[in-house]
Amino acid sequence: MNLYTPHSRDQIRVYHGCLATWLYIILLLISIYIIILFFDLSSQTINETIPNPSIEQYEKLQKQYSTKLMCPCTQISIPYGDFMKIKVRYHQICSSDFIQPWWYENLPLLTSHTTKLDFLSFASSYFQTLSKFCNFANTTVNDTIKRFLTTNSVKAQILSNDSFILEVNSWTNKLIEVTRTEFLYSMSLTNASLHSDQYLSNMKTSTQLQPLLTQFSNGRYSISVAVHALSTMDIKKKTCYCVLDSTCSLNYKMHQQLYTIDIDWQLEGIHGGCSIIDSVLKSSMICWFKDSCLTRLQLLSSKAGVLQPLSINLLDRKLPSRYSPDTSIETIFNEIMIEDWNFSYSFENFYHKCKPLSCSFTYEKKANIVYIITVITSLIGGIDIILRLISPTIIKIIFKFIGAFKHCRSLQVPTIQQENHRKLFVILSSIYFRGINSNRCKKSLKYV
Repeated sequence: MNLYTPHSRDQIRVYHGCLATWLYIILLLISIYIIILFFDLSSQTINETIPNPSIEQYEKLQKQYSTKLMCPCTQISIPYGDFMKIKVRYHQICSSDFIQPWWYENLPLLTSHTTKLDFLSFASSYFQTLSKFCNFANTTVNDTIKRFLTTNSVKAQILSNDSFILEVNSWTNKLIEVTRTEFLYSMSLTNASLHSDQYLSNMKTSTQLQPLLTQFSNGRYSISVAVHALSTMDIKKKTCYCVLDSTCSLNYKMHQQLYTIDIDWQLEGIHGGCSIIDSVLKSSMICWFKDSCLTRLQLLSSKAGVLQPLSINLLDRKLPSRYSPDTSIETIFNEIMIEDWNFSYSFENFYHKCKPLSCSFTYEKKANIVYIITVITSLIGGIDIILRLISPTIIKIIFKFIGAFKHCRSLQVPTIQQENHRKLFVILSSIYFRGINSNRCKKSLKYV
């Protein structure tokens, strides 16, 4: 086979042409094999766009091409209220008979001077304060939820279902935290204001006011009010003044310069504080789960000349709750009187509000045999021309190297022969002179 010099009469050129032809065929086969191997190991990157995808199509694409799926939203600002609903379940006290006006308005209001402080002296204020706690919690939570649902979620790309759930959980956790912080801040500000203003309640736990009537010699009278700070003993048996420390606990006795006020809360779970708010927070609601406790309250009320209705419903132990009956009201209050938050959301509503016009994605695909054949066919022309041009040149270069190598070898042979002849001459000369010296020695010995 000779593709270059098939008609030449020069045998060397014909020989070189045959070698170049075989080199061309071998290089062509190697090139085709490399191309096939390359396309077999590599893959194609394909870009595809689906217009107006439905939510079912999107979810299917999300499962297959989650990392490379792009679906721009036509509406990037979406209010949370368009795809979320929030409901709150409060502690059962907030829906009970105990915070109804018809209940606490019938309790006695003891505001006259007394040497004994008991639950009846502030019972009406106690239940009214619980009612205000529930109303305050409800107002705070509703306002916060309303602001939250009108806040916009800004997303340029549609979220996946999993990412949407993570985002919603993050938003709701932040909502709960913000609501709790706002609620407790408002309450702490109220307590600080009441304490700094030395607010006096009918509990008379911080200050005792003593009216004084003085008659002068001219027949006139002077009316004045003496103010006496009340003190009690705290848990560490130290004197505690409510005018100085609003966290004092009142469980035994209160002392004043002139007399001592005995304390008897009479009912289980009831504790005293420097204000009606502190008293309610320090107490628990365990008493309102027990029929015997309610009976005792009604008995105390009847002794004070007030009849209480018997049809009031107790708190139900069987209702699901994360609080035990003896949990302090302060603990429940710090959780905004809430049993649980109920969040419902719809990814479908979020998707329809986002309303992507198209979804584009890229994916890798193995090259098929038709594609490989097409590529080889398109490349084979250029490869064929290049190999046809370089094959004879490569053969010429190879033979030039061979010729130069042979020339160097031919120059080295005479040099080697001359070196060998020189060594042989030296050896023979050495042998000759050794023989002459040996004969001379023998002749000398003979004459001797």
